[in-house]
Amino acid sequence: METKTKICSKCLGEKSLELFSINKSNKDGKEYICKDCMKKRAQEYRDSRKEDRSQKSPVSRGKRHLRAGQRKAKTKVRAPAKAFPTVTRATPEQIIADLRRGLAIEIIDMIQEKFGL
Repeated sequence: METKTKICSKCLGEKSLELFSINKSNKDGKEYICKDCMKKRAQEYRDSRKEDRSQKSPVSRGKRHLRAGQRKAKTKVRAPAKAFPTVTRATPEQIIADLRRGLAIEIIDMIQEKFGL
């Protein structure tokens, strides 16, 4: 039985399709780079990031990884929350009276049409 092969675009080696990761957006459903080259590439990236991180001060690195809730709270005074009005059952006539005191005319017309008021 013949095994299908593909050429890695990084190392240019001809390898079996099992040595390529899945990528459904490509025509053949596999990555262009073999798994070995992907691992090397990821390791090189991690190594380069280690060098960059070691140059930063430990204080800034320590604060950056904390979540927003864990950071030192700022002393900001907030206004007290407004109390929501209690919802009571009302008749359509009471709702229309409340709406006439300052709310939309379209809502009044809709209620009048619906209830025949």
